[in-house]
Amino acid sequence: MSQNEFTDIGDLTEAPNLYQIFASYNLFENISVVNPSLEQLYLNDNALLSSLDICQSDNIKYLDLTHMPQSITVNVWSLPFPYAGVTTSEYDSPNIAYVQGNCPLSVAENQTSIKLELYPNP
Repeated sequence: MSQNEFTDIGDLTEAPNLYQIFASYNLFENISVVNPSLEQLYLNDNALLSSLDICQSDNIKYLDLTHMPQSITVNVWSLPFPYAGVTTSEYDSPNIAYVQGNCPLSVAENQTSIKLELYPNP
């Protein structure tokens, strides 16, 4: 996907074995990357990028956002970000802000416990 004129990354939910994406030098402005198996995302040198939502790609271990001096807001699944186990590369990208918000609950977070007691019918 690198060095094209893509403006959207597309629907990645139907690619369960997708491990990494190289999407440098494109025309992305506001993109959402949704893939729970994705581990590496390379988005360096996207001069128009201002908003990135990766909150539903919570398996990412490496995020490359280098060479982008513009302001970029990155919506993530947990703050503080990055944390242990996640590496970011932000060389030459001084204006990156990580925020958390509007992320749907994961299955584990969405589970509730219900205690059900049955009594014998007299």
